[in-house]
Amino acid sequence: MLKIFYLLGSLITTTVILILAFENIQAICVDMIVFFNELSPNTTPTMLIFWVAGLGVICGFFYHGLLNAIFQKKDDEEEDY
Repeated sequence: MLKIFYLLGSLITTTVILILAFENIQAICVDMIVFFNELSPNTTPTMLIFWVAGLGVICGFFYHGLLNAIFQKKDDEEEDY
């Protein structure tokens, strides 16, 4: 049941990212600053959304690994208190 929840959540968020990206395909970014650097006017919001989504995926991998490392208990690492 939880696998279905994760699958549906990932499909819904991917669909939202694609809708936002292709909705603004003809727009331009003017005077937008990212990490103290101004983006060129040739940068489209579509590419900006795809880059942010890609960074979000990488960040999600790190959080997933962190939570697995915290909550996973191996048999050889059991501690007696």
